[in-house]
Amino acid sequence: MDPSEIRRAILDDHHQLRTRLHHLHDAIEDARHDPAAAAVLRDGVLDLLDALDAHMDHEDRVLAPALLQTDAWGPWRVERMTAHHEADRARVDGLRRALVEDPLDPDAVRRAAVQLISDLQAEMADEERTLLHPDILRDDLVTSGVGG
Repeated sequence: MDPSEIRRAILDDHHQLRTRLHHLHDAIEDARHDPAAAAVLRDGVLDLLDALDAHMDHEDRVLAPALLQTDAWGPWRVERMTAHHEADRARVDGLRRALVEDPLDPDAVRRAAVQLISDLQAEMADEERTLLHPDILRDDLVTSGVGG
């Protein structure tokens, strides 16, 4: 895949995740007025966590190698992305365990969902600025080297 194709694919993933976040936000509102809707919200959060795992795996497989080829900052970008993914995976696993162990607390489910939405929106915006910007991930790579 060309860098621009990778960029589009990851941005498409982000769009799909944002759609899920929008639906999750709607489920939060429903659960606010109907405690029985907390189970639907919980299932939506668990589905989103699975999608996040798949998205991070996709970025690790496809985006990381492309970033290494961008410029002298490529390895730093990959290290930063890897560190974020490690922290995100720990948080996803912790949230998944909490939702499975205590699925009946509607307030806790709502709070977790609100925090997850906020964190993901910020992280995707940061990735789009620092990793997926067209000036970084592009087809016409310019590299510097020694020699002629």
